[in-house]
Formats: sequence, structure tokens, C-alpha cells
Amino acid sequence: MRVPAAVPPYVRHRPAVPPPRPVGAAARRGGPPPPWLVVGTAATALALTLGLALVSLAGGSDDARAASIGSGSRESRVTAHRVDQSDPFAAAISGAGADGAQPSTHRGDGAQGGDQLVGTPAPWGVAAESEPAEQGSSLSPGESPRTDQDSRAASGNDPSARQVGGPPDTAGAVAVAQTPTHTPTEGDPPTPSDTPTITNTPEPTLTPTPAVELGLPVVPVIDAAMKDRLRAVHQLGLERGMRPDVFMKVGDSITVSGYFLTGFGCGSYDLGPYVDLAGTVAFFGAAELPTTGSVARCDAGNSFTRASRSAGRGWVASAVLTEARSPKLDCLPPNNTPLRCEISLIKPGTAIVMLGTNDLHNLVDLKWYEAALDGTVRELLEAGVVPVLSNIPHRRDREWAASRVGDYNAVVREVAARHQVPLINYWRALQGPEMVSGGMSPDGIHPNVYGNGTTFTERGLQHGYNQRNLSALQTLDKIRRIVLQDGPPE
Repeated sequence: MRVPAAVPPYVRHRPAVPPPRPVGAAARRGGPPPPWLVVGTAATALALTLGLALVSLAGGSDDARAASIGSGSRESRVTAHRVDQSDPFAAAISGAGADGAQPSTHRGDGAQGGDQLVGTPAPWGVAAESEPAEQGSSLSPGESPRTDQDSRAASGNDPSARQVGGPPDTAGAVAVAQTPTHTPTEGDPPTPSDTPTITNTPEPTLTPTPAVELGLPVVPVIDAAMKDRLRAVHQLGLERGMRPDVFMKVGDSITVSGYFLTGFGCGSYDLGPYVDLAGTVAFFGAAELPTTGSVARCDAGNSFTRASRSAGRGWVASAVLTEARSPKLDCLPPNNTPLRCEISLIKPGTAIVMLGTNDLHNLVDLKWYEAALDGTVRELLEAGVVPVLSNIPHRRDREWAASRVGDYNAVVREVAARHQVPLINYWRALQGPEMVSGGMSPDGIHPNVYGNGTTFTERGLQHGYNQRNLSALQTLDKIRRIVLQDGPPE
């Protein structure tokens, strides 16, 4: 069948009944079949149809109907076998194709080889236009073929036949039977609609709950009760050979960094208005320690410059309690955990502990985090080492991480209260409006720094590491004066 010239070549359609194939001279010259052949074929089809109708009306058996069908041509037998057997007369004049399917105007239906190209797809929001009748179909002149798409459009289920606005375009529309309408009254239930109703509901204004840490001091207060507790631990440490002028670092990458306290050990610092801390710098800087693995830029070996065995990049809280499978010779069992190893090597009197940033980042359960942090404090107390806990800084890299900082800091607060040990509120130290980028580096996880972190000028204290070093040194100063030297409590 020839393709109309105005039809695009990308929409496929299964052909309807093929036109009669020309024979004889007509086939040789490519023209239409002679009138006598058309009339003879129509007469044969009509006789076959009447015969099938009579058999059906007479209630004949399937065998009789099959015998009647067998008298026709091959094309007629195939057609009569696949059409609806319940109404053979209607099927014979319906224009069904060789596969028993009605003429279809489906767009892009994946037609196979031999399919023909007809019609164009209707654009979204515009009613589909009627397709031209195919040659060989049984449609009346001017009648449009009713398709599955037309049925969907009539029922309101075809999105391509819905209007996006304005009155519907009735040009070329398929006529459908009129259905009685009902005027709704007040008592009628609402008619469901598949079109959602959009309302302009204002978004609620969220008022964040102030963190508990905002009400706590940055530098811990050592009152009489805490002094007595820490003095008992100090006395136990003296009995076990701990050195009061040595402290150890316990933590993750924020502690490993060379910006944490190392400048004091090298004499490179500016106390600014906090000159009263110079005695504490001299006290802890005087005790010599091995320089192996020092993170400082100088050759000095002391508590400030030491690269602690109990601090590591990416460590979660449980890492400091994990036994090494292949321990170093200087940290054999039972000192084959990072915490016990460092205690056995330098015999510290005090420990500054900050863990939790990586626990949060790795979504470690709060119970596991609490168990690890609590276990760390217990081991320090049993060894005669005064623990000083620090909460973790806020996060500026991911919202979900920032929202969980308070949960982990609550654990730190609970563990410190349980064991009556000092707590540095580092989180609050970063909340001042003068802080540059909130005291955090571009990654939003680690603190930023001014100079080497040991500059306590106004400009220097606008950075995260500078604030941590100040609060840590102020706490060490209180430990020295109140606990180690038995000074008056606060």
C-alpha cells in the first residue's frame, strides 16, 4: 500500500485488510483490477458471510461452522477463524485484518516488519486529530477510525487528549454517545478528582533549641568536690610512677595535628593578654620526652611536641582501646593498646581526651561511643592519670552531621559528670560571632588556624585551633594550681 505523501515516516501501524492483489494483465501493467474481478470477489465474500450467518442462527455445531469456513479461500478461512465467532456477520464487515485486529492508529507501538507508516503523534495537551482512513478499510467517507486512544480520550484517561487550557478543540473529534448529566446538590458527596489541589501553605519557621553547651563554661570549674576526686587520682598516679609534669594527648586527627599545642614546646607562641599562663607553659615544657615521631618544627621533646601513640587520624573512640595484632616491641601485652602503650611510655599525670568526630562521621551508635569513651576514662583513672575530656566541634560540611553533634557531645557531658572529671567545652568556644568561618577550615570538619595556633591575640583567637589551644592551656593551668599543687578550689 502506498504511503500518503504528507505522512511522516516515523509512526508505524499494522495494516488493515490488504487490497486485492491485481492479476493478469492488470498486474503486468500495475493498474487497478478489472471491474469483473472486484464484483466477483465481493459476491463470493457476501455468499460466505450469509452462509456463516445461517449456520450461526441455526445453532450449528463447531464442526458445521468449520466445514462452512473450509469452503472459502485461504484468506477467507484465516479471517473467519480469527474474528469473533459470536457474531460472524459483524466480523465479516468490520474490516478486521489478517490477524483479527481492528485498524489501529497507535503511535510508536513498535510495529514489526511489513507495517506501514501512517499519522502523526498529537502534541501534549492537544486533542489527537483524526487519522485519514486507510485504503481497504470499511469506514464510510468522512468517518474517522475509532482507536484505543479515542476510547481513552472519551473516558478522560488519555493524557495526550487532555487540554492544558481553554475550550476543547472539537475539530475532527470522534462522536460519542451522550450520557445523562447530574447537577450536584449540597447533599451529594464530593466528586473525586485526579488533579491535586495546590494550596499556598506557608512553611513553618523552625526555632532551633539552644544547645546545653551554651550554658556551660568553656574552661571547666574545679570545685571542692572535683578537687578531692582528682587529688585522689593524682596520689594513685604518684604511687604508680606517673609524672605530674607530663600530659598525654588522646584523640583523632584534630589532636594529631601539629597545630595542637606544639608551638608552646618550641617556644613559638604569643600569649597576648594571657601572660599568666606562662608558668604553666614552663612547667609542662620542662619535662623531657623522647623526640621520636615529634610533630613539632623544633628539636625539643616534651608533652607539647610529642606525637602521641594514643592519637591517630580517622580514629573512632574504640580505636584507643583496640589491641594491636602485631604490637611494637616497646608496647607488648598487656600494653598493646594505643592508650596503655602511651601511658607505659611517658608515664603522664594528666590526659587531654577528645574523641567523637569520626564516630559521628561513621554513624557509630551512641551506646558504642559511650562505652568506648567511658572505658577510656576508666583505664586512665585506674592508671592514676587525671582525665580531661573535651567535646567535639560543630560541623559545617553536612547538615545531617551538624544536627548530630549535640547527641555525641551529650555523651561526653554524661561521661564527664559520671566520673567527676573536667570537661572542656570546645564547642562553645567556636560559637562567638567574631570567629572566622565559625572557627572551621574549608572542609567543615577540622578547625582553622592563625599562625601556628599558639597566638592568643584578638585576631588569632578568631580561629579554631587557637581557641582550642587557649582552653586546653587554661585547663592545664587549673590542674597544675588546684590539683597538683593543692591550691584552693573554685
